[in-house]
Amino acid sequence: MDYINYTRILGIGFDDEKKLDLLKNRISNYMEEISDCVSEDDYRNYCNVVYEKVEKYEAAHILLNNSFQSSTNMRILISKFVAFCNTVSDKIGNTIYGSKTRVYCGVKFLNFLELELNTLGIPYEITKSGKDTLIIPKGVKELDEPLVTDVLKWLTAYPNTHSLYVAALKHYVNETIDPSLVADGFRKALESFFQEFFNSDRTLENLKSEYGTYLKEVGVPKEISNYLEILLKLYTDYNNNYAKHKSQAKRNVLEYIMHQTGATIRLLIMLKKHKEE
Repeated sequence: MDYINYTRILGIGFDDEKKLDLLKNRISNYMEEISDCVSEDDYRNYCNVVYEKVEKYEAAHILLNNSFQSSTNMRILISKFVAFCNTVSDKIGNTIYGSKTRVYCGVKFLNFLELELNTLGIPYEITKSGKDTLIIPKGVKELDEPLVTDVLKWLTAYPNTHSLYVAALKHYVNETIDPSLVADGFRKALESFFQEFFNSDRTLENLKSEYGTYLKEVGVPKEISNYLEILLKLYTDYNNNYAKHKSQAKRNVLEYIMHQTGATIRLLIMLKKHKEE
């Protein structure tokens, strides 16, 4: 039995602050382990990505770890480590330890982080979409996988929407971003998807009729298609009244907005797939 599960059984557990300290310790040990695989260029590239000043006169892995240890909360720490992984994602380093050769690269660094997050019970999910690595707070697995992870994969066929959806997700996990900007980011992604899907440059509100017509064409019962049209209108009304034209959106509804955006995109993609089959 591992140490973390043992403490849970004893009823000790760890609060968020303690988990932050534990993850920092694991990362510190890990940076020592991979010290020969991290170059000065890796460190400089990392600093440019996270907009930190390049420090001198220390080994690269020590300077990187100093940056990680300065993180004031879990989200910042995870974001910094993923930024580091992204800077070395295309690099493979072969380091010989005695008679063994260990291969390190950005993917393996991400695997290390994902394992530690799961072990410590830290509710963040690492999602890879093309060249983008996203960190998303875990919600309900049955919703996050089909409405976020799957949608990200499928949107590679809709490049403009994909970039807007990725940007919206990045804003979603950043608590310093105005919730209204986050909600409007998802609206922009959905609008872009409708434009690409229906091959039109009209606004989301003005594509509602195409949406309803398509639903009926592919055999969606009128009771459901009418409901979906109303839901889309309410979605656009909310964004117009609270996000797009006013800054009144609250963070407590953002998860719903994210899932509703994903649900609408997923519905149309699946309907199109079934129609083609």
